[in-house]
Amino acid sequence: MNEMKKKADLLDGMLNAESIRRYAYTLSESEKQELNIENGDFKLMRTVFNNNASLSVWLGTKVGSVGGNDLSGEALEKLADDGIAAAQSADEDPCHDFGPDQGKDVFWQGVREPDMDLFLERVKEFL
Repeated sequence: MNEMKKKADLLDGMLNAESIRRYAYTLSESEKQELNIENGDFKLMRTVFNNNASLSVWLGTKVGSVGGNDLSGEALEKLADDGIAAAQSADEDPCHDFGPDQGKDVFWQGVREPDMDLFLERVKEFL
């Protein structure tokens, strides 16, 4: 989690360096275990990792949104640049406004470390 906080701080720094004060973003990493069973036998077990980054930038009444799946420093820099460019090229709309800063928070969904042995026992019971 500390690594994600560093990435968030890096993106904040990049946007603040460009004098962007109104923005919202989401950075996420996920891990999913998949299990395939064929004719009552285990055929495949794999882990799938996914990264996601989305950014919205407000420049006055213009808003630009971009996204990607690379969370490296270079990719976050490109995401920031693309978000600013998207906002600069957007049409003005007085309905685009931004609420006050709500700060940062970290959220978890699901268990942090799955009990794979128990999971496999339960699957065997089910089969």
